[in-house]
Amino acid sequence: MGLWISMIAIADIAVLPLIYLHAVDAGQKPMVFLMSSIRLAMNGLFVLGILMAIIYFKQFRKFWVAHCLILLLLGVFAFKDLASGMRSKYTAKDKSVAIVK
Repeated sequence: MGLWISMIAIADIAVLPLIYLHAVDAGQKPMVFLMSSIRLAMNGLFVLGILMAIIYFKQFRKFWVAHCLILLLLGVFAFKDLASGMRSKYTAKDKSVAIVK
């Protein structure tokens, strides 16, 4: 799990300056990327937590309380994240208006 967070952090450190340099507004795109990478990291930790419980079942049985608490917290976050993405109020429809003098 630490490797997953490290990979996300290294990707952020490498990509954020590039996005900042090539963005027109230079403020919002890096922050949106950072928030998306945090969401990706949290959802990935939830999936990895489930996989680790299956793969290392003997270790899971030994520390099941801590593992279940972590999975519960990450599961609540993942569920809320997926539920909020499904009910987005924004649409991708743009309207072009001609400016007439």
